[in-house]
Amino acid sequence: MPKLIRVLKSPNNLMKIRKDYNFTGDDVVKILNSDEPGQENLLDGIAVNMDSYVVKRHISRNRIVSQEQIKQVRDKYCMTSYLHTLFLYAILDKLVKSETYNVEFEVTDFIRDLLKPYSSVLLSLDTNEAIISSLIED
Repeated sequence: MPKLIRVLKSPNNLMKIRKDYNFTGDDVVKILNSDEPGQENLLDGIAVNMDSYVVKRHISRNRIVSQEQIKQVRDKYCMTSYLHTLFLYAILDKLVKSETYNVEFEVTDFIRDLLKPYSSVLLSLDTNEAIISSLIED
């Protein structure tokens, strides 16, 4: 699995600094490919911008004020952004290499741009167990 890298705007001993990844407030993720010769399509890591406008807007619009709830929102944002980036990379990388589809684009750039609007949807999805179980029962 690629390394999850949480990136903050301001320095923190445990996290990377946003300027090191050239993140703006609009950026959500950056895919880090391997530098090893012959391993360019393997992912070394996925950097997630923990101070993106998407997560800040979600917290503000939903009037989330408790530190515990903010932590839950940030954790959900980080997890869903990371996992969806990983899934999308696996799918799109195969499509680009496939002879069935005539598509040519840089997968890492495409996913970076796609996650900007898509991540707000991911935060809005309710992953409540009651909802999931009701879908399974139907």
